[in-house]
Amino acid sequence: MSKLVLVNHWSEGISNNKPPLGLGYLSSYLKKYLNFHDITIINTGHKTFEKIRKEKPEVVGFSSYSANYHDISVLMKRTKEQLGVPILIGGPHITCLPHRLSEWAN
Repeated sequence: MSKLVLVNHWSEGISNNKPPLGLGYLSSYLKKYLNFHDITIINTGHKTFEKIRKEKPEVVGFSSYSANYHDISVLMKRTKEQLGVPILIGGPHITCLPHRLSEWAN
């Protein structure tokens, strides 16, 4: 199985810094039903890319809401370019506005 890192990147003043419940549900589901056990959740607003790189992921999933979508987009692009891993995105913003997904994201 691949090393999966799920990221909840928050910005000061935008998030209340609560644990990412949706990513917790996703992680539990993957572990229980797909026998996927190497999952790390990163919940931070500081040095997010450095924390992702430290985990040496094979796949990275990002959660985004409209208020942080620009920051997430920049972070996804950097992750793709520097780590060369597949990236996934979910969350309220991209669910409601899938046409906003950047061309380079695949």
